Amino acid sequence: MYITVADALKLPSFQNAQVVAGSGGLDRKIYRISVAECPEFPIDIETAGKDNQLFSNGDFFISSMFAIKDTPDLLLDTVKLYYQFNSSGLIVVRRYFELLPQEVVDYANEVNYPLIMLQRTTAYADVISDVMKAILSQQSNYTAVSLIDQILNGHHSEEKIEKLAYTLNHNFAPNILVYYIQCSNQLANKTNQLVSNINSENSLFAVNYYNNIIVFHTSENEFNTKHIHYIREKIIQTVTKYMTDYHIGISEAYKGLRYIKTCMQEALIACRVCRIINSTVESYEKIGTYRLLLEINNLSVLKGFYEQFVLPIKEYDHGKKGELFNTMISFAQNDGDIKKTAQELFQHENTIRYRLTKIKQLLNSQDDNLRFYESLAVVYKIYRILSSTEEVECDGVNRESCSIS
Repeated sequence: MYITVADALKLPSFQNAQVVAGSGGLDRKIYRISVAECPEFPIDIETAGKDNQLFSNGDFFISSMFAIKDTPDLLLDTVKLYYQFNSSGLIVVRRYFELLPQEVVDYANEVNYPLIMLQRTTAYADVISDVMKAILSQQSNYTAVSLIDQILNGHHSEEKIEKLAYTLNHNFAPNILVYYIQCSNQLANKTNQLVSNINSENSLFAVNYYNNIIVFHTSENEFNTKHIHYIREKIIQTVTKYMTDYHIGISEAYKGLRYIKTCMQEALIACRVCRIINSTVESYEKIGTYRLLLEINNLSVLKGFYEQFVLPIKEYDHGKKGELFNTMISFAQNDGDIKKTAQELFQHENTIRYRLTKIKQLLNSQDDNLRFYESLAVVYKIYRILSSTEEVECDGVNRESCSIS
């Protein structure tokens, strides 16, 4: 696994770092970090070649340039050497060189090779530790994503699912619920920071899942409403610090890690409902009939029911240049409140009542208010589902595994 030079610049030990050249190469990949201070190492191609394994693709070097502190004219050759062996960049600690010669800066800019100046008070150990931890974190996250995919997309026994859950995190407690956080694409670069922040809470384990976040909340004791609310608010507050555009879906709580797949599916569906109804946070237990509608894999079934209901209304609107369909949608959106519907449509309340009566007539529901309102509620939700821009999208998860068409 790797991080980019741009990723490294966000680490704590790079707080006072300055990119002095090669900013066009900040997407270069770092696979490991090395100190380059040996006198013969920086400039002797005979001993620094690949055959001697002193260089490897993606090396990120840190150096004070001690070996050439008295011969600054060798700086350009040194940088050229590092670039020649496809290293990712060079950190120069301001110990012997406060500035780099212009010819070195020009060369690095020409080939997009990052040169970074760092204060001499920054410890090499901190830089190396931060970079390696970040790389190992990427490795760990890659493994976690692979395990989550196995759980979601496989057909495993409960025993196998439980083993996979403990492989994902051996510290998991038996009681579990899951949060699925969909992050704005524009803020995806903050996802790793958010994951690290969430993971500072002992009972939580967060994974960067295809630039969204899955958070596992586990407990030794059976969950109580107060504790669930406390963690929920803490997660929302944490997410809000990093993002303004997000959706959070929350599963129900279960006893036993064998239900981890169910938790993830429920959180995914709840998050999908967030997007459909344009809300920020939704719990699976409170999304009502959306739970049933989104379990229907055959989208044509939903479309068929929807079209059967709305066709006579739309035909009437087309022939009479009416507003029955818009009135119906507004009425459902306003929870059946005639006054709010009238205000939204800039109509008199009696006009709304007349239109609703006409809709009932067209649907042969004049004498069956219960059936009418039941159907209207379902049709409105299907309308929201079909209007969403992700009819067959399930965040990179196998469609069968999350039962979202």
